[in-house]
Amino acid sequence: TVIVDPQAVVDNPPSISLRVTDMQAKLALGWILRLVNLEYHVRDQAVFVTRTELLNNLNEWKIYNVRDLTGPGANDADALADMIRNRIRPYIWDAALGTSVSGGFGLLIVVNRPEIHALVHEFLAKLRAPDGKANTEKAPAKQ
Repeated sequence: TVIVDPQAVVDNPPSISLRVTDMQAKLALGWILRLVNLEYHVRDQAVFVTRTELLNNLNEWKIYNVRDLTGPGANDADALADMIRNRIRPYIWDAALGTSVSGGFGLLIVVNRPEIHALVHEFLAKLRAPDGKANTEKAPAKQ
């Protein structure tokens, strides 16, 4: 089920064309919505589409123990926080949106929506994988 917030498309509903092959549905949806400055959130087996600023109240705080990746020092997780900001939807990390990622003492503190936390969890799991193959390419910036 896909529910589009009527406030998100008050003027004219956008017309979008995107041709892709072998792309996961969540990635295709993300690209389509990015083209029209919208975001989505999955909750209770439904996809809600709205403007980014309307999703702010859905942010959650989570603390990730990353000592195995960084060490226990005060500034050790800063580089990892920078990697996350640069690789996981860079346009979404904005104090005005109530989102953040910061690190210190082997911990990451992430404030964002649940689907972003899922991406952070996946990214950290890839870093911890035996082959250490995490996605090291920067995600495209929002246009």
